[in-house]
Amino acid sequence: MGMRSPIAFFAAVLAAFICAAPAIAAPTVPLRTDGRIPVGFNEDYSLTRIWADSATANPWVAADADAAAAAGATVSRTPLYWRGVQPTRGAWNWGTYDRIVNAYAARGMRVIVNVSGTPDWAGVDDFPAFVTAVANRYGSKLAGIEIYNEPNSAKYWGAPADPEFYKQVLCAGYSGAKAATVKLPVAGGSLAPNMANANGDIRMDQYLSRMLYAGAASCMDVISFHPYPFSTDLTSPTSMFQTEFSQVRALRDYYKPSLRLWVSETGLGLQTAGVTPAVQAATIPAIYDTIAAMPQHDVDVVVVHTLVQSSGTLNYGLGQLVPDASGAPSFLPTPGYSAIQSRFADGR
Repeated sequence: MGMRSPIAFFAAVLAAFICAAPAIAAPTVPLRTDGRIPVGFNEDYSLTRIWADSATANPWVAADADAAAAAGATVSRTPLYWRGVQPTRGAWNWGTYDRIVNAYAARGMRVIVNVSGTPDWAGVDDFPAFVTAVANRYGSKLAGIEIYNEPNSAKYWGAPADPEFYKQVLCAGYSGAKAATVKLPVAGGSLAPNMANANGDIRMDQYLSRMLYAGAASCMDVISFHPYPFSTDLTSPTSMFQTEFSQVRALRDYYKPSLRLWVSETGLGLQTAGVTPAVQAATIPAIYDTIAAMPQHDVDVVVVHTLVQSSGTLNYGLGQLVPDASGAPSFLPTPGYSAIQSRFADGR
């Protein structure tokens, strides 16, 4: 598939560790006022609420943003669907995303927009102009632009994963972002923690290797990925969590050592064997602490999935928005939310 041979790759990785440590660029997202890595939530609640009933959504959008800010978030990650903004060529509908971005900005949070959802009329050549328009519209209200979500998963790519074509999309988005008035960091990858090739999905390490071999390193400032631990083991060298970081860093150090890392999703769901609300509450802050303690100091943001669960039994959600006696939105936190709030509400 055009990949470097395993022998050549691992020899180069070994040489990189033997030689001087790779130079890492400056952080792409400002630190919190207390000097710690920014923390935030991966959220689509406001978007789905607006879609469900735009006329009544504003108080719920505000309550969602209030809950994030009260927990200490300084960033938020939200999907931004191209087809929703530009359903036909020349037509622009920013209203939904204006409401979301402005709600977070008003509460001191910068937004990572995860841009995806190509309209039927558009192609890769149209993507740069759209990303330029996004960056120009929201400017410094954004923390950065992330190109697609989990493209190594067929579910989100919409077809069998294709890292070579993703590289083309990423480079188109990068050129558009850099043509904007405000120069925002561009995150590539947004990788799902796949550890097997099946049903159109590609393993995280193999997908990243192929997109970097195709030239993706020159089209991003950041590698974003989703290191879910799927257990409470965060520190064992063979743990899922450490393996995910090791794979990404090895490939980063080989192809472009200056690239920063964004953890644009992580968390621990209640469906995981042995995970109770109390275990979840202890583990999510520990995920952050484990990342912050890593000697590479190359992670710029930690985004927890998710704050408000839209429906169903709580799993990854750290709270729910429900109507109070007057019908106004009321946030019901879980122990996980309270644990994050106690750690991060001060020092935003």
